Amino acid sequence: MLDSVLKAYQSPTRMVHAIGALSALGKEAAGLNVKRPLVVTDQGIVKAGLLDEALKPLRAEGLDPVTYDQVRANPGIALVAFYTLAGMFGWPLLVAAILGLFEAWLGLRRRLAPHGVHLDG
Repeated sequence: MLDSVLKAYQSPTRMVHAIGALSALGKEAAGLNVKRPLVVTDQGIVKAGLLDEALKPLRAEGLDPVTYDQVRANPGIALVAFYTLAGMFGWPLLVAAILGLFEAWLGLRRRLAPHGVHLDG
């Protein structure tokens, strides 16, 4: 039986589109009180000259954009998960999480525990 309860989803994403909409990028970013917008792209966009076109309106608004142009097309799920966790929690926690995943295999607690301390309960 189909669920007839009304459901809603609201995304905070704002999409602005029109012919020449790229020229509004600087005003849109400045309207969000962004000072150093991060522009993430791949080498195909860079080689096509589109990154330079995107940076012009940002700089025209007095912003100082930072670029990352090493995105791989269709990255694997492990890479996506890695960078998602890194962005959410920072690198130290990510390293701790990775060590936690490998702990049973590597026996890190037993190797790093002081001599004579039993960690198995």
